[in-house]
Amino acid sequence: PILMSIRHASCTSRVIIEMDDLTRDVQDACLMDIKMGVRTFTETDVSTNELRADLLHRQQELGEPTWGLGLRGEWHPDDSPWSSRLRLNGLWQQQPLSAAWLGEAVFDQGYRWDFARRQDLRWRGSLFGRRVRAPEPARPLQTVDADVYTPYKEDHRYGWRSELQYVHAPWRDTRWRATLGANSNEKLDVDHGRAGLSWDQLLGPVAARLDARYRLYLADDDRRKRSERTNFGLELDWQLWLQRRQRLSLRVDGDYELERGRWSWQLGLRWDWHDGRRLRDYPPGSPRFAELRRLHAAGRLAPGALRHGHELADDGASHGAGDDQRDGDDQGDGHV
Repeated sequence: PILMSIRHASCTSRVIIEMDDLTRDVQDACLMDIKMGVRTFTETDVSTNELRADLLHRQQELGEPTWGLGLRGEWHPDDSPWSSRLRLNGLWQQQPLSAAWLGEAVFDQGYRWDFARRQDLRWRGSLFGRRVRAPEPARPLQTVDADVYTPYKEDHRYGWRSELQYVHAPWRDTRWRATLGANSNEKLDVDHGRAGLSWDQLLGPVAARLDARYRLYLADDDRRKRSERTNFGLELDWQLWLQRRQRLSLRVDGDYELERGRWSWQLGLRWDWHDGRRLRDYPPGSPRFAELRRLHAAGRLAPGALRHGHELADDGASHGAGDDQRDGDDQGDGHV
């Protein structure tokens, strides 16, 4: 068809398009009108208060804030290689039609074996249980925080985890780790295995981490075929003390997923009031290099101290499996 003209109506803002008659000399004509534009509603929708499912879905995609509460108790006796930890977590996120929430309990039991100078093996076994509530409409994968709900969490409500970690500290400001682990499904069979390598380095007031993680998900009742996931991570944690009484921490966390070819980034700001107690009230392993960072903030870090001295005492996790690794075991949204 030939486009005759495009003109604006004199009394309104409407645009009039004139073109050839498409149905000329055509018998039993059947037409389809396709319009393109930026508006997602009609004139009738302007004057009605009825909810539209497609617009609600778009609103959900924008995301709502997630609220959480966590409690943690730890037992780290000085004269024993064993350690225990109990974590209780709750998360809640409001959605336009309903709310999504998560309640979770995790019990960890750890053991540490110092088998050589500046080297040790750490084992951690865990039992976990969770309750999740998906928002309506059911299972909207792009509309809810993955920390609150994923199909993986819904299909794996309880089970066990096991992890073996080798840690080498050639210097006090350096940690090299290699990790092997496995997680179960609700039948208590192996759901997936994982392996990882990480490098922790203290650079003045900044603690940096580079890591690589691989996971192999096995086929089972909830997963038709096995799948793989490979991630590379970067983390920077900058610490500043204000008048030696308040701790300001800025954290940048990046993660690259190889199979999907995409980056995700997180930025966190934390402000703690310690009333002069500095890092004494933190649990073991938090923050990393706690003793060295305390000495650095006080200006008491002697030259050469980072290359000599304690083997792994500054790790902060003198018992158990060390600080938490980003194993991503609950983020299996693509593996169900």
